[in-house]
Amino acid sequence: MTKPTIAVVPGAWIPENFYSPYIHTLEKAGFETRYAEYPSLEPQDPLTADCATDAKAVRSILEPLVETEGKDVVLVMHSYGSMPGCAAAKGLSKTERLRSGKLGGILGMILFSAFLVPEGLSCAGIQGGVLPPWIMLDNVCRLPAYKTFKFIPMLMHNIYSLHPVSTSQRTPSTCLPPTSTMVSPRKLNRN
Repeated sequence: MTKPTIAVVPGAWIPENFYSPYIHTLEKAGFETRYAEYPSLEPQDPLTADCATDAKAVRSILEPLVETEGKDVVLVMHSYGSMPGCAAAKGLSKTERLRSGKLGGILGMILFSAFLVPEGLSCAGIQGGVLPPWIMLDNVCRLPAYKTFKFIPMLMHNIYSLHPVSTSQRTPSTCLPPTSTMVSPRKLNRN
């Protein structure tokens, strides 16, 4: 039996190197992997980065795997990545594709430390337009102000406490700040 391809959709602040040990372990176990990067991870213009744009970017990684290559895919989504990841998966499920006589499809979705947001809403939208206090936005949203973003030390300790010391000590300094538009109360169009 062929193993599915694992597509990893990262959390909002987390660069690819954070997921490298996990991806490497999957590859050692014989899984093909894809890292589904999206524009709001490090946008050229933070004011234009949003969840709908991120969903299109993730879909551009999933569609060729499913549509062109006929592969089975499991989506692994972390934190904010669940919102563009789930939106990108719409219409690509294995069940839907089998009914149409097509090969490949998304077998399942694994969400960890993630948001379960009803279709058409955003993270802030389900919270009455107010983000939790641990999400601190750089309201200027212009680079190089990126590097001035501050993380709450206790939050960072909790997030990285499960990683080896070498990872947990270096990761907070490499995290990227979220853009205000990617977590805004605006509705997400999943079409």
